[in-house]
Amino acid sequence: MTTLVAQDITEASFLDYGQPIVPVGDLTPYSDHDAKLYFDAGSIRFYVMQLEHPDETVVAMTRHTHCSQCLGSADAEPWWIAVAAPDLSSEAIDSSTLKLFRIEPRQAIKLHPGTWHAGPYFKSETAAFYNLELSNTKIADHMTRQLNATVNLQLD
Repeated sequence: MTTLVAQDITEASFLDYGQPIVPVGDLTPYSDHDAKLYFDAGSIRFYVMQLEHPDETVVAMTRHTHCSQCLGSADAEPWWIAVAAPDLSSEAIDSSTLKLFRIEPRQAIKLHPGTWHAGPYFKSETAAFYNLELSNTKIADHMTRQLNATVNLQLD
């Protein structure tokens, strides 16, 4: 069984999957460091989702192709996400691109459309996350595929 070890998220390490979103001063002008968002036709939904502690394994991954989903901890706690690179020409997960990232408090992420993901993962019994996606993402843009083998996650 494969075990993924978490790596810190940086602009360079996360480039194939999306963008880390980091704090900037309130008067900082728009720049390349801001999340480049994509939302196909439809209403945008921003909400706080409450989650129960997940197993620290990955058996399946999900992707959304009509939006650049954004996630951040509403509890200001570290958390993890497993990702695999997007390939909009295929419905298969390229397991050779599978990585686990640790996101620090006061950071968030933007996923490129089509990025396969599992999580968020966290250590507490429950956690709350800010989630930005299309209002119909869970219904009309939610493709899930099983992995060939279970992957263990090393959350540190």
